[in-house]
Amino acid sequence: MVKLYKERDFHKMHHKRVAQEKNKLINDLKKEVTGLQATLRNLESGHKVEVSLKKEESKNKKEMGPTQKAIKEAREKELLQEGVAPYSPEKDPNKQIGKRHPKVGNFIY
Repeated sequence: MVKLYKERDFHKMHHKRVAQEKNKLINDLKKEVTGLQATLRNLESGHKVEVSLKKEESKNKKEMGPTQKAIKEAREKELLQEGVAPYSPEKDPNKQIGKRHPKVGNFIY
């Protein structure tokens, strides 16, 4: 009889432990999902901002007339004559899109 009680208690405790682990995993997944949903909303809103900025940039480029182009070129020439070049992200070595970070083994200590 004692053996049956011990077996019953063992299975009861095992069931409680499994149920507790399951609930913990469910709560962890819920937290992860809410975090991912927030990240997704941020990315989507950022995407909307990027699209609107790109539209504005293309609109601004189209609206630039010959006089505005001449003024811009004159300003760039003045800056070049003064020795200061206008910032160009294409020429910036720190902003190169295709470059990857060096591996840990490539650093010189």
